Amino acid sequence: MDSLRYSLQLLSLIFLLFSAWASARQRVIPRLGVRRRTSEHEVSQTTSSSFDIKIYYYTQTIDHFNFRPDSYATFQQRYAINSKYWGGADSNAPIFAYLGAEAPLDYDLGSIGFLNDNALQFNALQLYIEHRYYGYSVPFGTMEEALKNESTRGYFNSAQALADYAAVILDVKKMLSAENSPVIAFGGSYGGMLAAWFRLKYPHVVLGSLASSAPILYFDDIVPQDGYFSVVTKDFKETSQSCYETIRQSWAEIDRVASTPNGLSTLSKIFSTCRPLNNSSELKDYLENIIIGAAQYNYEAPRYLISDMCRAIDGAANGTDTLGRIYAGVVASSYRQNDSCYDMNEFNAPSETAEGWAWQSCSDMVMPIGHDTNGSMFPPSPFNLTEVNDYCKKLYGVEPRPHWDIKLILRRFASNIIFSNGLKDPYSSGGVVEDISDSLVAVTTAEGSHCLDISVAFCTDPHWLVKQRNKEIKIIKKWIAKYQADLLQLKQRMNSKNLLAMDSLGYSSQLLSLLILFFSISASATPFYIPRLGVGTTRRTWQHDQPQTTSSSSDTEDFKKLYYTQPLDHFNYRPDSYTTFQQRYLINSKYWGGADSNAPIFAYLGAEESLDDDFSIIGSLNDNALQFKALQLYIEHRYYGNSVPFGTMKEALKNESTRGYFNSAQALADYAAVILDVKKTFSAENSPVIAFGASYGGSKSL
Repeated sequence: MDSLRYSLQLLSLIFLLFSAWASARQRVIPRLGVRRRTSEHEVSQTTSSSFDIKIYYYTQTIDHFNFRPDSYATFQQRYAINSKYWGGADSNAPIFAYLGAEAPLDYDLGSIGFLNDNALQFNALQLYIEHRYYGYSVPFGTMEEALKNESTRGYFNSAQALADYAAVILDVKKMLSAENSPVIAFGGSYGGMLAAWFRLKYPHVVLGSLASSAPILYFDDIVPQDGYFSVVTKDFKETSQSCYETIRQSWAEIDRVASTPNGLSTLSKIFSTCRPLNNSSELKDYLENIIIGAAQYNYEAPRYLISDMCRAIDGAANGTDTLGRIYAGVVASSYRQNDSCYDMNEFNAPSETAEGWAWQSCSDMVMPIGHDTNGSMFPPSPFNLTEVNDYCKKLYGVEPRPHWDIKLILRRFASNIIFSNGLKDPYSSGGVVEDISDSLVAVTTAEGSHCLDISVAFCTDPHWLVKQRNKEIKIIKKWIAKYQADLLQLKQRMNSKNLLAMDSLGYSSQLLSLLILFFSISASATPFYIPRLGVGTTRRTWQHDQPQTTSSSSDTEDFKKLYYTQPLDHFNYRPDSYTTFQQRYLINSKYWGGADSNAPIFAYLGAEESLDDDFSIIGSLNDNALQFKALQLYIEHRYYGNSVPFGTMKEALKNESTRGYFNSAQALADYAAVILDVKKTFSAENSPVIAFGASYGGSKSL
């Protein structure tokens, strides 16, 4: 039983070897695994072969955000379904969807217990989806092929993964005729961040999310970079002051012994290494992994790893020196206590999973984790974004991209997300640990560790863990009950209206059928024509496609014409994704109340025409800017006017590859980038933005 529990929560840590720091220590980055994992446990452990779980594959699009020829390539994405307890589509029974993270699906099926433990009381269908580029969901045939260059691995990111999950969930609902079944998303660690982002980006697909141990604030300096290691230090200090002091002193002692004649050989003997040490950094990195792993996954029923480690360090025989005590702690915290030697490469052994996470750590999952000497029991190793950028550029040819201020977005726009954290978990330093609103709830436990709440439940679990899970269950039940009540009310209203409008509906249906038939016949005889969604108050002709300027146009002294260097592709990390073009925008600050007063910004989202065309007739912003003391911002749509990639419109539209980036998803990301840059330029981070648009532009402002 004990070994099974250990295997369900094994530490997963990876080394990012920064070549720029060749003369310094290798940098230890704790991986965001749900459970403790080492190289030995990279072998799949799964319950997927059980009778209740069926494995499926979905034909997934490689690129959800562009229309290039290679965007339509597909791969097989693995997912698993357990319908044992499902109440069925007729009763609108819920779907529990687990969003896989940086590991094969097999690990999650073996360790994530929350869905199966609670499916019966919810009558829920269980759906487990594997993350792209992991396990059996690898594009291009093999992981080696998928990661071989910038073009193939460029589609490997969280934005594409979220779109994958939406596609799979919608397909499963359609397959089971369960369109009205509410979906609750679950995820742990990196998967917890995905679950929170999923609710933000696809609220029409998922009713709510449980984000367990999700360090979602660990981007763009929202929280201090030393938070992770500060919690580790605090955990050990609270357990034992003498244990903390021994660990703190051990780093200098290792360096001292290493500097003596035959010092590395001495260290190899003290720590029973499986091969001779090449340098002291090997040992220090190994020990650091052991220590932070004990903190991150502290509770492994019925053990507390930090207590075991400190008990061994403090309880060593009288006369045992510092390094002897540390070795005793290593033995006590290991899941292999009877091993004759310890492999210093245990935590950075090469694997497909490790390769995948190394790439993600350089693209969109760069978290500023470091530590200094202020109270830390670790030697100083501050995070340096410039060095990380240089390293990633050299290794992969990419630079990390910034994330939104997620805390601000959550406060203003999000709902129905549970952020659960155990405060012993070092990653809780980057998690949401206080309620943001009535529907953005933080559920914390003082003793909890990483992702413990969504792990398999045992009858021996402590009361504080049972209490945490019960609170989460109560909140989810409330979401579903409200959804079911709203759905019933909607059906009753629709039935009432249908009875009153039955006759007219029958007539309307016949008329609609005739119209469809008419257009079908017409389509075979004439070219297909779709009226353009222009804003103009006058009919458009060839004559009116020329820019029209008025006294309030960009030529007046109140307006300033500017250009923003915009990336061609916001959603991938391919070489051509970093191609840029100049996007035009206009600013009028005449009536603006300024950043100090948090005065608003009116942002007009350009549509399918040159900005000059819209600018000459859109008066709402300027007409009302004075009373709102608003800054006016007009942004031109990509591929129109003066905001054309590739130099000219002819070049931009010449083939599928150049025009494949011409779509509304990219345009929306353009607007976000320009607005954030303008807010930064004006130090107006707290100024609210009101988006305006008309016709096609109006649909984008929603």
